[in-house]
Amino acid sequence: MKKLFTGNSSLKLAAIFAALAVLTIIIAVCIGANLLRSGSSSLDEYLGNDQAKNGRESMMVGWCLGNSLDSIAYRRGESVSFYETAWGNPVTTESMISTVKQSGFNAVRVPVTWYDHLDDNGKVDEKWFDRVEEVVNYVLDNNMICILNVHHDTGETAWIKADSSRLEETKEGVASLWKQIAERFRDYDDKLIFEGLNELLNTKNQWTDASYNDYLAVNELNRTFVETVRAAGGSNSSRYLIINTYAASTDVNALAMFVMPEDKADNRLIAGVHYYYSSKNSTDDMFKRVKARFIDNNINVIIGEFGIKGNPSNSGSATERRLYMKSFVTKCRKLGVMGCFCWDDGGSFPDAQSINNYAMLDRSKCQWYDKAMIDAIVSGSDK
Repeated sequence: MKKLFTGNSSLKLAAIFAALAVLTIIIAVCIGANLLRSGSSSLDEYLGNDQAKNGRESMMVGWCLGNSLDSIAYRRGESVSFYETAWGNPVTTESMISTVKQSGFNAVRVPVTWYDHLDDNGKVDEKWFDRVEEVVNYVLDNNMICILNVHHDTGETAWIKADSSRLEETKEGVASLWKQIAERFRDYDDKLIFEGLNELLNTKNQWTDASYNDYLAVNELNRTFVETVRAAGGSNSSRYLIINTYAASTDVNALAMFVMPEDKADNRLIAGVHYYYSSKNSTDDMFKRVKARFIDNNINVIIGEFGIKGNPSNSGSATERRLYMKSFVTKCRKLGVMGCFCWDDGGSFPDAQSINNYAMLDRSKCQWYDKAMIDAIVSGSDK
């Protein structure tokens, strides 16, 4: 952990390697489908037993507590509230989470960044652990599913990278962190889901077109996550685990090279991807890829982050967000996606039309900027 912080023949050879890469992608798709093929038990059954009330379709429809516990300052020794508010949001309260619950959501994703809270030996600060657990309990006490993850420890400025040259060191760091998390929450039931690594990038910070070895490194780190959690005992032996593709991407190569690890538990792994709006055509194409790669192969999949940015210069921005969010959730339900989570990065705005990011909840007032949009999202998840 400490190390992680601190001529013609050439053309022919290149052609051979290119052909091998294509063949590997095809094989990876087949292997991934087989490893993820569902058994008799499924997340649908779990949701049906524990969450699907009032005629709700068996799907997680969730909200992300973004830019709070996942904020990072790359310095240590400050107060817990310093880190939680470092990116401009207030301290999370149970009232915020209750507002989410009362509005019809049945799940909350709690992104957490751990880097600022690790000592030189990789041990998590106890005060930070206490605060994370407190927020997790806000969600669970409201009878919602909670997803807890390792967030900005991956990404562009992260210490966890898809780097084959340092893979063994990185695996040690990932195992150390997830061992502590899993042991801390070992007695929590299935309403607590772990998500291994948020948006894992290579050392070049490429969001697409990574190298063959980069994709393999992601698969290895995902395997380390699963094995570490399963070995931690308690409810971890059968806890649902979310495994993201490279960069949590729906890019063709990321999907093709993605292989879910083998697992001792039956049908308790869920593939995870993210998607942010760019155009209607790109959204439609994304759903086609997700359907072909996962759903058509009877693979559990969630969209852990999705959203459309507000645009104050567009007079119809609030309406467009409302329509898009509902259509996205409706499409997820119809396709059989196991869950979708709205990304909310917070901030303070006078009204819905003024939003220039992905904000949804006015966290200081515990009020939605656009309640009609929230109602549209929740209704889109209904049968």
